[in-house]
Amino acid sequence: MLKKTFPINMYPMAHVLPKSGKVWFVAGHESASVDLKTGVETAGPALPQDGVLGRSFPFAASNFLTPLTYRNNYESTFFTCGGVDSTNGKRDGDQPYANCPTCPATDKCYHINPENPTQWTIEKMPLARSQPLAVNLPNMKVALIGGTGRGHQGGNAGTPYNFDPVNKVVIFDPFKPTGDAQRWAVAAEAKIARQYHATAVLRTDGSIVTGGGDVQNFADINSDPYEMRLEVYSPPYMFIPNRPSLQLEAVPKAITYGQTFVVPFAGDVGPSIMSVTMVRYSTVTHTLNTDQRVVELKITKYGKNKLLVESPPDANVAVPGPWMLWAVDNRGAPVMEAATVSLRASNPKEDAAWDEKDTVKPDQATLDAQSGITPAGSGALRLGGFAAASSLIAGAVAALLL
Repeated sequence: MLKKTFPINMYPMAHVLPKSGKVWFVAGHESASVDLKTGVETAGPALPQDGVLGRSFPFAASNFLTPLTYRNNYESTFFTCGGVDSTNGKRDGDQPYANCPTCPATDKCYHINPENPTQWTIEKMPLARSQPLAVNLPNMKVALIGGTGRGHQGGNAGTPYNFDPVNKVVIFDPFKPTGDAQRWAVAAEAKIARQYHATAVLRTDGSIVTGGGDVQNFADINSDPYEMRLEVYSPPYMFIPNRPSLQLEAVPKAITYGQTFVVPFAGDVGPSIMSVTMVRYSTVTHTLNTDQRVVELKITKYGKNKLLVESPPDANVAVPGPWMLWAVDNRGAPVMEAATVSLRASNPKEDAAWDEKDTVKPDQATLDAQSGITPAGSGALRLGGFAAASSLIAGAVAALLL
């Protein structure tokens, strides 16, 4: 695949698939899966030739997997969103790598079931953007941040090929069906543009820190070409009052696969918790973040101030390494601070003890929220009754000037 897509194949999108354990790749317009045990590469369907340039550097689009959950046997859907539309701009030549700083961004997203890739499905974002940043959230939604309305990656500091910053965040809810007004929700607007060489990562308090970008301060490009400020985006859930808290010192520091362990809370909030998720610590460059993924854990017992949960079944579902451990209540409010757990096959397996006298029933509001989760084609999910109040949808952006 990389040979076929050369030279538009740098920073290929890559994800370990939860069922087969193969690695799914997308570069340029092409897709493939690779079995690392046998070395066999299997070609997948090409993205439509619809005028959108290959999704790799420098015409990069964003990408992410939908949440992985035991509820639908860890079905996954791969999304690639945004990029560069060549049908309405003049390129600097006929070569595949010819720049097009006048080309507008696209609002197109394509998604596919990477375990059984037969056909790409299109839907559209509310805002067109090239090189957006995608961040998985503890409530299993995705925040799309930054990018530009014209041009693409490349160029030197002070001489960019990308213009017209897109500063409004969009929250994607994979639990809402296609066509639902809240599936793609426009949220708060950043004050600092995030374009080429920008980053955005989830923090343990649930906020997202954004940074970087060439020539994004629009100052003197000779003396000050780089964007050195950080900015913190607070998603809507951070404005829900009285968010629950973990008893951080009592959370296991290390777990292994298929293990039961206790999630303890600082207060009697157990019956209100609708989901426990793990979000992997991540790394970002050139719109690419192949580390991140979200896995929902199965809650097997409810207690007044604790839950008994099961860790992911294997390394295909949740690759080894450090993860944030989250719990989200039936209002959609995550805990105030995530715990950090090390997940590895080599960690000792010590299933937690549980006294049945501690077992209680979950709140009816929790059951109502959980009952809406059902598989919905290509591995996507629907979730009814799980949304922040409309007054919170904008979130907030706070600048940290360094």
